[in-house]
Amino acid sequence: MYNMGTEKTPSKPVIASLAQVDRQLQLWLKENDLTGIEDSDGLNWRLEISVLEKPANDDLHAAVLSLTFAIKADTSAADFVRTGVLDQNTDTRLIELIGSRLVPLRMKPMNRAAKNPEHARILLAEMTLDMRKKLSTMPIRDVKRRLIGRFVDSLGKFGAAV
Repeated sequence: MYNMGTEKTPSKPVIASLAQVDRQLQLWLKENDLTGIEDSDGLNWRLEISVLEKPANDDLHAAVLSLTFAIKADTSAADFVRTGVLDQNTDTRLIELIGSRLVPLRMKPMNRAAKNPEHARILLAEMTLDMRKKLSTMPIRDVKRRLIGRFVDSLGKFGAAV
């Protein structure tokens, strides 16, 4: 129960709201330049993080911060050609089907739990550095081509005259 009396101060730090925690984490990411990630082909991805407060599994009277890390990119056909994912000569038809649209690329989100905002910052730094390392060393050209194929299929234009 919340008490205004100064003789009974809270034993743990008080977080005013989940929105405040989310704002602080997003600001911290921007200040430390942790939102942009470049892959091995030179394509720029962005890291998006969402924060939810959930009950802890081991203590029903405690809460944990559930962090969801999502890596996303909205990329044009020109960027795919520039990074070597698509070839100007052999993938002409695919480039025409994409046109001027941006292809949404999404990696599977990862979930982590943090006990407090400080632990969340540590997790953010570790996960961001780990993702940067993996994306900069792993070739994911085939994954991007599959995502492009899904995008073109979703347009319903594959094989149709443009």
